[in-house]
Amino acid sequence: MNQVIRVDAGETLIQEGAKDTRLFVLQSGELEIRKEGKLVSLIEVPSSIVGEISVVLEKPRTCSVVAKSDCELVLVGHSINEIIENSPKLTKLIMQELAERLEKTTSQFASVATNLL
Repeated sequence: MNQVIRVDAGETLIQEGAKDTRLFVLQSGELEIRKEGKLVSLIEVPSSIVGEISVVLEKPRTCSVVAKSDCELVLVGHSINEIIENSPKLTKLIMQELAERLEKTTSQFASVATNLL
């Protein structure tokens, strides 16, 4: 069952290294993605998926997620198998989100590699 939650600015939504199967969809606000305490990304687009890497891979959280502003999110409390079986739209959204992040990371990596040569 999906549940709307509110997170105050400065509050940690996801802790890096935690074992957690929750998946979130951002409704409003801004979230910081932090790896080892360093800011690596900002999520501010409504309908963005948060927490998908750990849910899909069934591994501990790879990053922390901290609210930059007050946020409203939809909590999806299902396993990845349940999401795939019961929600094709959410499954597609997860796939798109992962593909976009991979494309961005690949471009950044190529740019860094070019500058090093």
